[in-house]
Amino acid sequence: MCGATHICARRNSLTGLTEETYKTPYKTAHKIGGRTPEGGLKYFGCFAQSTCDKIGVDYTYEPLEEFRQAATKEELCNATQKNHFVQRNESLQKSYYEECLKQKSANVFVCPNTTEFRQDEDFAAVTNILRISNINL
Repeated sequence: MCGATHICARRNSLTGLTEETYKTPYKTAHKIGGRTPEGGLKYFGCFAQSTCDKIGVDYTYEPLEEFRQAATKEELCNATQKNHFVQRNESLQKSYYEECLKQKSANVFVCPNTTEFRQDEDFAAVTNILRISNINL
């Protein structure tokens, strides 16, 4: 199964709650299954997007609720990312947070090719395209 769900999360200034808006409206049928109440299979999990990682190195946002509540760039950059069942690596997360905040968008981590975040050769072309796109935005 392959799927992509486009979501925008914003914090309601009156209630303080995070509200999600889906590009494709979330219908009752989408809420069936999954691992969280009302989440359904569309919200079964979320891969962190990075142009540093090799194919097959899949970091996911865990716990998922922390990702779902992220309504600011700072919160998304600090959302825990794990490779399978490994615990949160605080020193790596701190470095990621600092690099993530420097970028125009927190949605896709454009590899800075530093000591902590080495560029994978398979994604070098994608990284260069994203860098050029960010300059032209």
